[in-house]
Amino acid sequence: MIKFHFLATTVFKMAGATEISPAEIFLRNIPDLSENIGKSFNFDRLLDRLHSDGLLSESFVSDVTSRPSSEYQKGSSVVRELYRQLKSRLTADPKQFLLRICNALLKHEDQTLKGLGRSMKRELTGDETNTIEKEETSKEIKKSNKDELDYRDLDVLMETMTRIHFPTHKWSLLGLQLGLYKHTLDDIEANCRGKTAECLTECLSLWVNKRDKVTEKGGPIWSSLKTAIEKIGESSCAEKIDISPSS
Repeated sequence: MIKFHFLATTVFKMAGATEISPAEIFLRNIPDLSENIGKSFNFDRLLDRLHSDGLLSESFVSDVTSRPSSEYQKGSSVVRELYRQLKSRLTADPKQFLLRICNALLKHEDQTLKGLGRSMKRELTGDETNTIEKEETSKEIKKSNKDELDYRDLDVLMETMTRIHFPTHKWSLLGLQLGLYKHTLDDIEANCRGKTAECLTECLSLWVNKRDKVTEKGGPIWSSLKTAIEKIGESSCAEKIDISPSS
């Protein structure tokens, strides 16, 4: 059953509150969107709607429908393109762009995608439904997993991998040690067309979102990453990762 990512606190208009960006809202939902868009019924109809709403280009739709690929690859391709546009400097109003994505999902027949659209729209528009529950859940998670990484740490993760000179061609070996299944890694490689830096980014994105058996492998924490890097023979890289307890 799909796990919706409701854990980050929704931002409301209160003094001192820091607004969560549309890109962050979308980013945390990438794994569920990738998994469900490709396998949803009437996939072509969803693409047509996204195209008619000006969210996907005609050439992209033509390419993704004609290229032989798995359901996950199809979904991931669509999600990556939407995220690319959402982050693009050419997108004048990211909030409005994400709202249009949410509305397209809400109009679709697939109930799972409707739920994802509803969830993102609620956070984007500042609906205060279940605010207290969300905040308390977030607080509890921070208490119990103080050093746990999430979608907001992906940029820091990639900067760290660059700083320690991690060899990107070993991304799949790392992914296996972190708890990702081989078929997941195969899908990543196919979707990123063998570009190792992109593969590593996607691999770590799924890791922080606890895909497959990541939790069983210790979860997305620095010590788990350090151990995994050591196990694939990159001790010199691993020793550069500081896992001293944070204050």
